[in-house]
Amino acid sequence: MNKYWQEISNIFKYKNVWNFFYLNDGASSSQIESLELLTQLQLPQSVRSFYQVHDGEIAFWKNNNQASSGLFFGWELLPIELIIEIWQTWSDIQVEMNQELAEDMSSYPPDHIKNLYANNKWIPLVHDREGNHVGIDFDPDIRGIKGQVILFGRDEDEKRLLANSFEELIEKFIYFIKNKEWDIDKSGNWKINEQDHYNFFHSYYRIKL
Repeated sequence: MNKYWQEISNIFKYKNVWNFFYLNDGASSSQIESLELLTQLQLPQSVRSFYQVHDGEIAFWKNNNQASSGLFFGWELLPIELIIEIWQTWSDIQVEMNQELAEDMSSYPPDHIKNLYANNKWIPLVHDREGNHVGIDFDPDIRGIKGQVILFGRDEDEKRLLANSFEELIEKFIYFIKNKEWDIDKSGNWKINEQDHYNFFHSYYRIKL
């Protein structure tokens, strides 16, 4: 996944915004394995390779209260440490909340993601800092694919398929930052068309390269 990181950094450097992202150094094999051991799930090689370059973004409380701009249009790439913490929280509440909210959950496209509020086989990788996530689904519904990338979280009653794989998600992201109009202001806030933002996080389609 080095080539994807290189392409992402080149685009951001060309736009003079790379300095708004505070990225950790690469995750070690032991850090990645600690996540896999806890969840009893083996991450796709694409995710492992991506995290070996940068272990997510530095949390603001570890960065002199300076917040990273959020690599994915304002949504932050989570470090392994926070993935573990957030996964544990979702795992702890899944039984109670799934029973309580079962009738309100749905999937788009239908039958691709199980109609659950929480699932300990969904691994969050990206968050909006408000309880919503982009992550890997290891427990798809009957028409889904193991390892697909989905949108889920506190406000996402309709779980959304974003890509068939993590690699495809990154290709989709690179397509967007290459082809859509966007900027980051002097305060580090993303400026992107509302529909483009919606399409990235809520619309499923394959990027054809």
